[in-house]
Amino acid sequence: MAASRLLFSLCTALAVAAAAATDTLKQGDSLTAPATLVSSPSGVFELGFHAPDPARPARLYLCVWYRDTQPRTVAWVANRVNAAAAAAPSLTLTAGGELRVLDGAAKDGAPMLWSSNTTTRAAPRGGYSAVIQDSGSLQVRDVDGTVIWDSFWHPSDTMLSGMRISVNAEVRAQVRGPPERMLFTSWASETDPSPGRFALGLDPANPSQAFIWRDGNVPFWRSGQWTGLNFVGIPYRPLYVYGYKQGNDPILGMYFTYTATNTSLQRFVVAPDGRDVCYMVKKSTQEWETVWVQPSNECERYGACGSNAICTVVQDRKAKCTCLKVLSQS
Repeated sequence: MAASRLLFSLCTALAVAAAAATDTLKQGDSLTAPATLVSSPSGVFELGFHAPDPARPARLYLCVWYRDTQPRTVAWVANRVNAAAAAAPSLTLTAGGELRVLDGAAKDGAPMLWSSNTTTRAAPRGGYSAVIQDSGSLQVRDVDGTVIWDSFWHPSDTMLSGMRISVNAEVRAQVRGPPERMLFTSWASETDPSPGRFALGLDPANPSQAFIWRDGNVPFWRSGQWTGLNFVGIPYRPLYVYGYKQGNDPILGMYFTYTATNTSLQRFVVAPDGRDVCYMVKKSTQEWETVWVQPSNECERYGACGSNAICTVVQDRKAKCTCLKVLSQS
């Protein structure tokens, strides 16, 4: 009898938890830690407040993370520059469709840590809602499903399947300030999501190739030109050859879409050391494994030996530079 009651109680608790889980934040509502949104229908991603550094549990960030991977794997961070200090920070959606992260509750006049930076405008009939997708995308959309803001247009350090990658961030609502570059910017460290030294993006002067820049504008790595099938100079990998497609948009110009090549969870991350790393979940263990890295050695870095030397990989993948021999004229 006791076992039956325990089983009934457990089933009831699970049913209540499942019913309570939602993927949507409605206009005028707040999401306050420790509450979360869970993507629908598969529950792949979760949105909530998270402390990436176990040594500093009070520093909270609004994050999107994979729900069923351990340790917790973050794919997107909103308030990268300003961590929350309050015990219960909140996410709100204004009447104008702007997302705001507050260091406390809105009713208490808490300071704003981050916003989606869209200008206030009259809400359509039915208002706006923010929805977390199974793709990992956090979208603000109206009652008709029209998207006015998407976290995929403003990435952190992680590239996910379904992203459209362009020189500038996509805009479908009025924003404050000049056009925003679309960059994948590394974390400062493995436990500090504030912007790091490295950023990956398309070359504004030649968007058919990608760069990783160090400290804003110093080239660290270059993909090579897009051939229509792959990027010149990047080692052949099926996930890379078939995962990217080129397109053109009258406003964005040239862009690339990235689509995962199999059903395994897959992500590209600009690491704090400047490497672009592709991780994939191994189905047998449900753990992340590294399947691709660039640059994989010192010689693959941009201009590793300058323009007049040959770069050779020696022990520990270090670079050895050898000057070119001058040909004598007869």
